[in-house]
Amino acid sequence: MRFQGIIPPHVTPFDEEGGVDLSSLDKLLDFWLNSRVH
Repeated sequence: MRFQGIIPPHVTPFDEEGGVDLSSLDKLLDFWLNSRVH
């Protein structure tokens, strides 16, 4: 297997209560996809 391209560290945003911040995660995924990164 050969990895190519830009592979950023994928982080999970959390809210103040310690849960996954789905709104921020959605924005982050959209940014990565629109930036053509893996």
